[in-house]
Amino acid sequence: MSHERAEQPTRPSLHEVFHLNEMERLDGRLSQGRFQEIVKDERTTIHRVEESCNNYGEFLFVTVSRPAAQERACVTFFGLGFHEYRERWIADEWFWYRAHPQGDVTRTNVK
Repeated sequence: MSHERAEQPTRPSLHEVFHLNEMERLDGRLSQGRFQEIVKDERTTIHRVEESCNNYGEFLFVTVSRPAAQERACVTFFGLGFHEYRERWIADEWFWYRAHPQGDVTRTNVK
């Protein structure tokens, strides 16, 4: 009996799939212009757009995905809201985090 494991294909990272530069990866945010580029790209599928809250304040949340290997890479962006802790409006940048693809997210398409 062999203890060798079948090699799992490496899945592309989010920064590869969404072409995030080093500063966007490290800061966890990007400019309004870059957000628009990502959303308007024909490879991007918009799954959900909703106004909601997190620990920082009330924002617009946009969940998108792009094809990546055998699955889809999902990201949620949030911006266009009031950052309560910093007491400032967020209007010209978007924060992002990895979203996990779920059945309802990958089936819904807003575009």
